[in-house]
Amino acid sequence: MTQPNANQDTYDRQSEFQIEEQHLEDVVGLIDGAIQQKEAPRTIPITAGHTKAADSVKAMAKAALEDLRAARSRPFFGRIDYTDSQNGDTRTIYIGEAGINVSDVPEGFIVNHNAPIAALYYLPAQDFYDAPRGRIKANVHLKRNFTIQDARLLDFDDVLRLPMMGGGAPRLSSRILDKKLSGASEGELADAVQTIQPEQYKAIAATTKPVLVVQGAAGSGKSLIGLHRIDYILSPHSDIGGWERPSVDRVIVFGPSPAFLQYVANLLPGLGVYGVRQSTVSQWMLGQFSARVTLSANDKTFDRLMNNQNPLREAEVNAHQFKGGMKMKRMLDNYARRTTQDLRSRIRNMRGDFPLGLNAAEFNRRVDTAFNTHPELNAAREYLLNILAADWARNAERARRSGRSARRGETRYDLINEGRRQAESALRFWQSLDFRRAYVGLVSDPDKILEFARTGDLDLEDATEISQTAPTTEAGQALGMTDLAAALYLDYKLNGFDSQRFQHVVVDEAQDVSPLELELMRMHSTTDSFTILGDLRQSLLRFKSIKTWNELARLFERDSVSRLDSRLTYRSTRQITQYANRILQGLPKRTETPTPHTRNGERPRLVRSNSAADMRLAIATAVQDLRQREDVNSVAILTKWRQTADDIGGVLATVGIPDVSVFKAGNLIETDIIVSPIILTKGLEFDAVIVANAGKNNYNETEFDRMLLYLACTRARHHLEIHWHGTRSPIVPGVERLAR
Repeated sequence: MTQPNANQDTYDRQSEFQIEEQHLEDVVGLIDGAIQQKEAPRTIPITAGHTKAADSVKAMAKAALEDLRAARSRPFFGRIDYTDSQNGDTRTIYIGEAGINVSDVPEGFIVNHNAPIAALYYLPAQDFYDAPRGRIKANVHLKRNFTIQDARLLDFDDVLRLPMMGGGAPRLSSRILDKKLSGASEGELADAVQTIQPEQYKAIAATTKPVLVVQGAAGSGKSLIGLHRIDYILSPHSDIGGWERPSVDRVIVFGPSPAFLQYVANLLPGLGVYGVRQSTVSQWMLGQFSARVTLSANDKTFDRLMNNQNPLREAEVNAHQFKGGMKMKRMLDNYARRTTQDLRSRIRNMRGDFPLGLNAAEFNRRVDTAFNTHPELNAAREYLLNILAADWARNAERARRSGRSARRGETRYDLINEGRRQAESALRFWQSLDFRRAYVGLVSDPDKILEFARTGDLDLEDATEISQTAPTTEAGQALGMTDLAAALYLDYKLNGFDSQRFQHVVVDEAQDVSPLELELMRMHSTTDSFTILGDLRQSLLRFKSIKTWNELARLFERDSVSRLDSRLTYRSTRQITQYANRILQGLPKRTETPTPHTRNGERPRLVRSNSAADMRLAIATAVQDLRQREDVNSVAILTKWRQTADDIGGVLATVGIPDVSVFKAGNLIETDIIVSPIILTKGLEFDAVIVANAGKNNYNETEFDRMLLYLACTRARHHLEIHWHGTRSPIVPGVERLAR
């Protein structure tokens, strides 16, 4: 197939379109021919050494057929023309979501987007790509994006077009990207394989080290990076360096909420990646305990985050943070180690009362075997009792066979049970520890906290604060949200665990994941392979949030961690991003200020009402107006308080606005208009956002309130309104100096 000459400074776009249209028609024709060939009944049956091999051959043929059918509607999305610096050859490569090879066409007919050479498409300013045979020097002089639907070419856009060997640089974005960003949302995270930007691709393909930490501004595409990185490292086309390529069933994605996981659920299947597990951190932890545990309904820690009348005191925040940190891990390690040492000392001091007729040497050998096999206290006890019960059963069977025992009617099961009863009686001083009772007993007693904490980690005042955050024994199986990780870690120290191990872990919104929670994930990892994504400017869960990425990176070997910053935000218009940046002015500079995308829009709209009732009616009117806009499918009314959300939801219902839901923790989003507390919308985005009740009495001049308001504003893609009654909060900026 002849390719168009893309190396002239000027060209006839219509002629170029016709050439690309013909090329697409030729490609689709070849795909149709390959499909017909694979669909045709075989005249010669498949033969193989045995049935399993034949089935495997059939499955591979079926998969190849499905790949061709899936690719037909959009065989490729991009093209690059480049010059090989070594031999001067000029080549044209078309790139698709899947690689396609058909008969009578050279290999690489359509190149997979994860193939090494595809790096030239995503990084056209880079003058090389890394191939299996080594680094290849190349100069890209054309990068072209296509809009193809139902095997028809609708549009193309040249992001980069240079004269042969000429200078220049690619545009910051393409018309296709701008159109995608400007359109109304589809209610889910859309595949961006065609429009992945250079800084995003660098993160996706950062595979020289197994741990990647991405500090990404709101709307910079962190979730896209994490999910596309899964696709990349699972692909046999990609180079992941010296660490193990995972299998799809051993990959897990942790997100901040069920609604967030719902939002991103279809991206990987859209790329042909099926079977990746998704969970919130708390859901996963609750499923790992050796006995049933629930979250306490009386835990008010989360609610007090936004309570101006009864806020969390700094000492309380520190107490909760301790429970989620590595100092707590050290304390639990000390507790388990000393408890084990005390027990083994007591066992060594046993005098002549060894179970089942064993002598001291025999018994101690069994104890050593139990602890060497299972270092965890309860697990070692269970293993030892099983060994002793088996000893008893064996000896009883020998005695029965020799006629020295009258146990003729007893089965081996009966003998083992009898042996276990005798062993438990002899070791009655060694009782199984209930991890929850042990945990509550430890963290509710300041003296015990100080006894097992490392010297210098705490003083009596700190220990007392921690003890006041402890769950009560009357709460039964319930634990507070900041107790889950510590209690689960103690469960592992006492009982061990035998649940699924991971080969790659993606943690999204990781700024609100505690170090101990990440350590639990690391304990389940066979490879220490992680993608950690977050934004320190959105660290809202003060009782567990981290302050620097070093707190998490410290859990891994230093040489295994790479770090990338992603500052450019694509979600919001330039005006919304600039406005959100002003909210953060005056706060500690934990990260670089986000850089707005070039996409223009309206200034945020500030609306003052005379009363709360008037404000609610003004919001209802705003919702009705916004729903008339072509670029709006989804609207979120975001509040600081849950009660405010309930009140506004009631008003919207009474004025006849359909399909409105008041969003609550743990819910899924099922309507296009939601009213929600801000903190529940982490990771989500909406075409239009209305921030409600942004008055002086509601938002104070505090770091938390600024970050909360920042989170709300950065959920907006196209339109942002801020409503209040009375006096505007001092942290709500004006819009006068924003670009039009």
